[in-house]
Amino acid sequence: MKNKVIPELLAPAGSAAMLLAALRCGADAVYLGGSAFNARTGARNFSPDQLREAIALCKNKGVRLYLTLNTMLTDRELPQAIALAQTAIDFGADALIVQDLGLMRRLHERFPNTPLHASTQCSVQTAAGMALLCGLGVVRAVVPRECTREEIAALLDHAPVDLEVFVYGAHCMAVSGQCLLSAALGDRSGNKGSCAQPCRLPWRVNGAFASSYALSLKDLSLIDYVTEPPLDRIASFKIEGRRKRPEYAAAAVTAFRHALDGKPPTVTKDELRQAFSRDGFTQGYFLNKRDSDMFGRRDTKDTMPPALLQKLRNMEYSRDRRQNIAAQPVQIDTIAQTKTQISALASSEKEIWLRFLSHEQIPRIAFEKNQKIFLPCDTPQKNIARWKADVEIPAGIFGGGAAVLSQLRRAKEAGARRAMAHTLDGIALARESGLIPVGGEGLQVCNSESLCALRDFGAERAVVSPECTASQLRDMRRVIPAGAVIYGRMALMLMRVCPVRAAIGCKACGGNGAVIDRKGVRFPVRCKCACAVMYNSRPIWLADKKLPEMDIRLFSFTTESRAQCAAVLRDYADCKPCAGEFTRGKL
Repeated sequence: MKNKVIPELLAPAGSAAMLLAALRCGADAVYLGGSAFNARTGARNFSPDQLREAIALCKNKGVRLYLTLNTMLTDRELPQAIALAQTAIDFGADALIVQDLGLMRRLHERFPNTPLHASTQCSVQTAAGMALLCGLGVVRAVVPRECTREEIAALLDHAPVDLEVFVYGAHCMAVSGQCLLSAALGDRSGNKGSCAQPCRLPWRVNGAFASSYALSLKDLSLIDYVTEPPLDRIASFKIEGRRKRPEYAAAAVTAFRHALDGKPPTVTKDELRQAFSRDGFTQGYFLNKRDSDMFGRRDTKDTMPPALLQKLRNMEYSRDRRQNIAAQPVQIDTIAQTKTQISALASSEKEIWLRFLSHEQIPRIAFEKNQKIFLPCDTPQKNIARWKADVEIPAGIFGGGAAVLSQLRRAKEAGARRAMAHTLDGIALARESGLIPVGGEGLQVCNSESLCALRDFGAERAVVSPECTASQLRDMRRVIPAGAVIYGRMALMLMRVCPVRAAIGCKACGGNGAVIDRKGVRFPVRCKCACAVMYNSRPIWLADKKLPEMDIRLFSFTTESRAQCAAVLRDYADCKPCAGEFTRGKL
């Protein structure tokens, strides 16, 4: 068990003015983006010259500076990202915040002494998943916002890295790194830093007739809990908001600085709300109260008044700068990295993977020998055995790792050999169960180095990100067999608070829930473990299109009936167009 630490107060710096506000008001560290490859392209960010000046200023103030390189990258972008990292390291950046597994791998090889922080976009929810990150040079992991305080406490007891927790700022509806909504609806990728925030627009739940904002959550504030267990053992408290105005940073940093130092507040909770909120704040995830009270949208009452604006511009916190602010990374043995030198290259026989949300969807047709069925890992053993199926691990595991591990072991007893994983948590659990991991599309693989990282973790095959284009897939060196989804509804959001349950309840949903956008388009919502998944309104269909060379073609069946699944497979065999509406995706 980690002991109490002196926490680091980590502030956003989306511009030079915001950086100065954070320094003036008592931040211990700041995080900011360079000229590219960061998850907030809408922020002003920093040119190389500005980055050098920012690092020099922070060092003069005794403040740490972390550069964000937290986007998904292609093979052609990797050299540019590494060059930007080299620039930041030469200037004296204290750490790099990274999402892409391939970039982590390259950075750790080239700069082994530079600390890497795993971005929240890595979607790592378990200590076992975090242990895999250690082999890539990660010394700190950002905990998903969706974790409860009990889950944070468990991570503190077992994680082999320091933990960083969001304590203030905006809540995304989806688990970070598991959202394709903006990319699918407007071709602006959240994984590329260009999210258009379509979730903040009007959405309603089927059966709830009033117009609503069913995908918009209130902002987070844990200011009342930062000195209490388990947060009193956290290495770093993170404030979200690089796209906000400097006065927002001043308000948040000042309020949390006083709370941590045990001093009377000079920024009240009501002033925090006025500085920026969406109908107030929520602690729903942290307190494990995931209900309708978590939802809210920005209104006129949340606007910053001129008097508060002026007050925040004059804020300054005077104190002696702390040294050795956060605890040093915990040094313990991590899960062994199995560097598979047997690794299979592109197979001579192409594989067809058929993934079903339920065994009841499987059509009564003859399957070819190159076709492999995947079923959810909680499928009864008799059905896994009947179909000689492999299994899929849910992307949302959180505190349910022990239950998933038990399901995987039962699946192995029933004859399963492989387990498809969408996060590093799933990779680790598959290995522990004795199943062979294969990478699912939720891992957002978009470059050769990420395939190498998965190979090193023991994965023998992988499905690339739905955001990969044909040219990007062609660029990849397939160090393990790789492929893409050629049919199926994309999972647009992994959500730990279900909008359907919050609006009408599970009984009224009846397993047929959906959210509906302002144009009347219906997007199905289905539960998986303790999470909900929002799927696209239309499936991808690529069977009749000339595709790049690939080793695996994945059909993902979600809302289809058994008859519809059979029809899709017949159309594929005949190279026919898909019946009904469909999308071509990125390929």
